[in-house]
Amino acid sequence: MRPPRLAFVPSAGLTGAGLIRAALVGAVLVGVVLLQVGLLALLPLPGATPDLVLVVVAALAIARGPGAGAVAGFTGGLLLDLAPPAAHAAGQWALVLTVAGYAAGHLGDSRLRSGTRLVLVGVLAGLATAAYVTVSGLLGAPWPGLGELTLLAGSAVGYGAVLAAAVVPGGTWVLRRTNAPQRTAW
Repeated sequence: MRPPRLAFVPSAGLTGAGLIRAALVGAVLVGVVLLQVGLLALLPLPGATPDLVLVVVAALAIARGPGAGAVAGFTGGLLLDLAPPAAHAAGQWALVLTVAGYAAGHLGDSRLRSGTRLVLVGVLAGLATAAYVTVSGLLGAPWPGLGELTLLAGSAVGYGAVLAAAVVPGGTWVLRRTNAPQRTAW
């Protein structure tokens, strides 16, 4: 008699092309985190820092589905949590980007028009910023005023939509041309 299969264990596992794809996505996420922390955070822009990691996670989720989006969100978020000069509790960005990646995978169906996907990513960036501020406040960080929160979330929406215009179309095109079926887990 065979032991029962656990529901969370993938049936095929990562082999060959899946391992290569996972390694490439991991390398892209490391590069994007370094770019966000090392360059975008230093730009004198009003409001929030442009969230390139969220945009890349959303592009992956739109191309591969909610499972891949959640995994990429967790990975990118954890990398952001651990990248210096992080001064917050580890796991905050991982939580927020996991949910954002999952949501982008569910909402970013390939049948949506390109402009609608860009708006979706912008709105997700604003919601992710507000969620991060909320989680930080629940963990003891000082709460910003309503005006500051509005500036942070509003600027995140704008930056997210602009970055999405540059990243999402090309990223989803590349991801869809790999040899794995579209919108599946790894």
